[in-house]
Amino acid sequence: MIEFKKDVTTLIKISDERRDNGDLIGAISVLLNDCLYFKKDSIIYKKLGELYLLTGDYDSSAFNYLKYADLCPSKERKEAILEAIIACIRGERDKFAVSLLEEFWKFFSNGENVYQEEIYDFLNSVELKEKPKFKLVEKDKRFKNFNKGVQAYYEKDYEKAIEELSCIEKDSKYYEQAILKLGVCYFMKEDKEKSLEKLYEFFNNYKPTVEQYCSFINILDVYSENDKELVKQRDFYLEKLLNVKTTKNSDNFLIAEFLVTMFSDYEKALKYINQYLRSDPYDDGAIFMKSVCLYLTDKKEFGIRELKKAYMLTHSCKYKFVLDSMKNGLEDKNHKLQELYDYPLCLKNDFLNIVKECVKDKNELKKLSEKDCLEMVDYACDLDDKKFWLLIIELFSKGEKKFFTEILADLLLFESINVEIKSSIIEALVYNGYAKSRGVALPDFYTRINFLSAEDFKNDNFKRAFCFVYGRLPVFINREFVANALEFEEKYISAKADCVKEDLAGAILIYCLQNEQQLVANFFKILKTNKTKSKKLLEEILNKKTE
Repeated sequence: MIEFKKDVTTLIKISDERRDNGDLIGAISVLLNDCLYFKKDSIIYKKLGELYLLTGDYDSSAFNYLKYADLCPSKERKEAILEAIIACIRGERDKFAVSLLEEFWKFFSNGENVYQEEIYDFLNSVELKEKPKFKLVEKDKRFKNFNKGVQAYYEKDYEKAIEELSCIEKDSKYYEQAILKLGVCYFMKEDKEKSLEKLYEFFNNYKPTVEQYCSFINILDVYSENDKELVKQRDFYLEKLLNVKTTKNSDNFLIAEFLVTMFSDYEKALKYINQYLRSDPYDDGAIFMKSVCLYLTDKKEFGIRELKKAYMLTHSCKYKFVLDSMKNGLEDKNHKLQELYDYPLCLKNDFLNIVKECVKDKNELKKLSEKDCLEMVDYACDLDDKKFWLLIIELFSKGEKKFFTEILADLLLFESINVEIKSSIIEALVYNGYAKSRGVALPDFYTRINFLSAEDFKNDNFKRAFCFVYGRLPVFINREFVANALEFEEKYISAKADCVKEDLAGAILIYCLQNEQQLVANFFKILKTNKTKSKKLLEEILNKKTE
């Protein structure tokens, strides 16, 4: 038996050959299969960025280029960020692209300005968008009412929203949107009569979007229990939805998803999802939906084949779980879609038990492989549960192997993870002595953090409070801030102050940013404390030290 030696060069060659033969899914899959093994070779992420760009998955392309930027030699970082910008431009994520450009400018000096044509065109388009355009319009007296009503609507203050939006008269240009939102507000207030009155007025007199049709049909379905007339109305508007000439490809996906989740009409859904995939053949979510629809319409082998494509594109644990479930056989034709289509909630307890055991027992923690941890992360991303995320972060913070820290750092590039969770990740990294430069991605925003070591702190309570500040306000943490914090720690130790982490964090902030008091005042809420308590604690520490 001949044993073939696996190396990055060979791996990329195989991937390139598949790409050149038109097999983009195979080209991606071969890299995903071994990227964990060759994770130190950052060029893999560059190649994945290139391939996802070709498939039209611009989010995945940008993510992999940014991961490459984190891991590649500093001289190659400029090119990596440039490619991420191009991916964002093509994905029409203008705000995020502008944010990346801020990072991109840092690599230029002496007036150097070499851009690709695509970047140049984008810069011009941004400039045009920012130029104010003036035109004379008749002032709408009810604009303030509409504005306040919409704000209350999004804040879920439906009483206030109804009060303000009800002031909008028919001759107002805001009337159309006002009655639509009023209909929803009354629905949330469980006022069936008024809700239907407003919604019928909107849907019978204006041109609803596909999304608005879906929401209305859903409301009618809720109201139609034991009401045959409303069932007829629901079906009437469903027919109108299915006769809408879609102008955006995303509408085809939306209708397919609606038919699947609302009516379990997999046959009709297939028509729309196939139409969607003609324009976006590499959308793994759409491929997944198609696979489920095929499987549940007795085309099981075709369903399995489609799901394999989605798995090869992403190596998602979710797809692997469903794929295994399909192969094992789900004979019930009426099987609830949620049991396939959503990441099974039944796994939550399994993962929770593993996490809790590992947190309690270091020996159990040592048994966890990098692959096990990545599966947890994959599940956490899909579950999007704050408590679950915090347990994961706590677990990885306790792990002694290097990959625990690396996974935490990589999570900073996941846009789907919210700011609060990312703050906890940064806090954990700093506490564990992480001291590298890493990119952080938020919706419409990208920045880099140059992590500074917290290893010189002596008191654990103080160190935890410092890391808490670092996690929530990393932009203010520089070497001067750290030096001031170390100075303040000495005073804290001498004072032997008894305090909670949040109040101490506020005191650290005041002490370390003594020349920025006006700015500091805005951040106590972020630190889950208030200025009064933090200032009182600071004075107590400083006075005890003086005594």
